[in-house]
Amino acid sequence: MGNGEGGIGSHFVREGRSLSVAATLVVAACIFARVLPYGFSASPDLAHHYGLIRWLMEHWGVSTDAAPILGEMSIYPRYAHILAAILGTGAHSAFLGMQLVATASLVICWIALAWMSQVLPGRASWIFVCAFVALLAFNRATIGLDLVGHEIVVNYFFSQLAGQACFLAIVAFCARTEADRGFGILLPLVVIVLAVLMAGVHLVPAIEGLGYGLVLLFAHALSDRRAWLPRSAVLVVALGIGVAAMCLHPAFTASRSISENNGFLPLAAVTTLPRLILLAVTTGLASLGLIWISLPWQRIQVPRVAAIARHIGSAGAAIAFLCMLQAVAAAMHLGSEYAVRKYAFGLSTILLTEIALLVAVFGAKRFAQGSARAPLAWSQPAIVVAALWLFSFSGSRPAVDAPSFLALENAATVAKDIGAVNGAHQAYARGLVLGDVSNVANYLVSQAIFGAPRDENGMAPLYDREFPAPEAVGAIFSSTKNPSLWSDEGCVRTRLGGGFVVSDGQCIRARFSDACREALVFSFKGFLPASMMTGFSNAEVDGRWTEGNRATVTCRKAEGSPDWKELKLDVQPFSPNGHVQTVELSINGIPAGTYSLTDATTLKVPLPEEARNDPHALTVSFALPNALSPKEAGLSADARKLGLMLKTLTLQ
Repeated sequence: MGNGEGGIGSHFVREGRSLSVAATLVVAACIFARVLPYGFSASPDLAHHYGLIRWLMEHWGVSTDAAPILGEMSIYPRYAHILAAILGTGAHSAFLGMQLVATASLVICWIALAWMSQVLPGRASWIFVCAFVALLAFNRATIGLDLVGHEIVVNYFFSQLAGQACFLAIVAFCARTEADRGFGILLPLVVIVLAVLMAGVHLVPAIEGLGYGLVLLFAHALSDRRAWLPRSAVLVVALGIGVAAMCLHPAFTASRSISENNGFLPLAAVTTLPRLILLAVTTGLASLGLIWISLPWQRIQVPRVAAIARHIGSAGAAIAFLCMLQAVAAAMHLGSEYAVRKYAFGLSTILLTEIALLVAVFGAKRFAQGSARAPLAWSQPAIVVAALWLFSFSGSRPAVDAPSFLALENAATVAKDIGAVNGAHQAYARGLVLGDVSNVANYLVSQAIFGAPRDENGMAPLYDREFPAPEAVGAIFSSTKNPSLWSDEGCVRTRLGGGFVVSDGQCIRARFSDACREALVFSFKGFLPASMMTGFSNAEVDGRWTEGNRATVTCRKAEGSPDWKELKLDVQPFSPNGHVQTVELSINGIPAGTYSLTDATTLKVPLPEEARNDPHALTVSFALPNALSPKEAGLSADARKLGLMLKTLTLQ
């Protein structure tokens, strides 16, 4: 009779697990399908990771001649990129390969976190799930900590997210293994070996994994008071071997050199280094508390609760300690604050998990008894995955959609394959409009598809600047769907599908002129060299904004130029909430009028007689004492002090 009941119980457990796996995979698949068609970052890192994947698809190796094109990516850990290159080869798109790996990494991170609930016994699992979901909702509504998954939002930490997926999957697997088979010394040693291998994906999750394994060994030593000395010796040996193996890994040297660069990494809540340290200290204390109550000689009577407490606590302690260690290194000019900030995603996620787990631990003895599996426990991982999507990622604004990117990628690839961009000089992409990643797309195509080196000309598409060496510019890849000077009809030599064209770069270069003429157009459809302007931002669809309190436009008078007597300026002042822009004009140093503007208008300005006497040039100067930034106006994070947008200047 007993055997029969046991068989029935085992049947229900297996059935529950199968149902749990099925429900989780259905929710995860829906999220995967929702995220895959979009990119959420407009960072140049998008182009850099894409460039390495594309290079691997074409060469299946990175030699020294790749350095001028790939830059730091030529020495970057590339296991995730190799996987993306394999998938991209099958999908005939490096972008799709990259999207598949990034989206899968996101979903794996969330499944690993969600599966922690299946380690907890009885109704304690529901306490954990409810507490975790409530914390996610509270964080979304108030604090706004960036959780795991946000590595590919704003910034594009493709490899780090792939590494975090490996790290969290290992933590979830080890917690489950200990709960089923008990805690031994073999598990931490396996973790350390896997951590060293993970360095080929990304260094941050790899050293987190190493720290996690070492803290597990520390907990193993404390778990038996009589055997703590030999176990401590194992810890010391593992520490030496693990650190040495990590430092000798080729990825360590490469990542360390990259970490010296203090890059741009905005975080929603942890805006300063002291706040990040406070987050690390809080996470560290919570982690130590979990490790302490997981020890067998404490009063925790539920082994499965102790197992998850030990593994989540060990993971949190490792991340917190390494973050603080990196901060100390940065203070000693070894690394940068940028490298410290990269720990924020893991810290925030682990802290919320630990708080939920502490709530479950204190309720475990009361609620875990009498039921090996709580009612509807099969639904818990699916609920957590859905909550992570809803309260963590769903509000992220897409920067580009996959169909638009794929059309661009395909057209640029065709242009390269048919030789349309070949020639004595380097080809570049300019004037492409693609969601929020337009300039990055120009740079990506130039560098990753056309092989432009990262010199000054190669960086010009990224910052929408003029080419410093225009005589070295060959073909220009652009689009007529969003016409610009780069797709001028008179210079197009090859037409591709979807409105994409290849133009003659030297033909376009000849169109640029700083000569005075009847109409000067300041949008990106004009052919005005930046050298004729000071105090202006880059050209936009309608014109150029003045940036700062002063700006000038100088055009060169050719021999026989007309004796212009008036100029007209089509302008749009930056006037949020009726803010008045004062514009003081002077022409060739002669005052020509003062205007107070709140709406778009055309200024008709007579040219002073004294200003018309200069036979060489005409300089229009703008003094803008009321220039205001969108940040100061509370509109956006844009810190540029804007005065007015100049659309056209007409001489009569």
